[in-house]
Amino acid sequence: MGSCSGSCLDSCSGSCLGSCSGSCLGSCSGSCLGSCLGSCSGSCLDSCLGSCLASCLGSCLASCLGSCLASCLGSCSGSCLASCLG
Repeated sequence: MGSCSGSCLDSCSGSCLGSCSGSCLGSCSGSCLGSCLGSCSGSCLDSCLGSCLASCLGSCLASCLGSCLASCLGSCSGSCLASCLG
């Protein structure tokens, strides 16, 4: 993963559904992705995960167990996603 540019960070901090494209997420660092996910909720989050994080999500969920699996994209998202992103 490359580093986030200013414009990428700005884009990722907005509405996930409207602003977080696959190309943006693909070039962003974990912190930018974290900010993107932090701005998502409900169906917007579901859409972001479905269209942008398919491969990462699979690896993330496979590495999580128990309560961490249940909250992988909640309280455990930081460490779990960081692990996914390398």
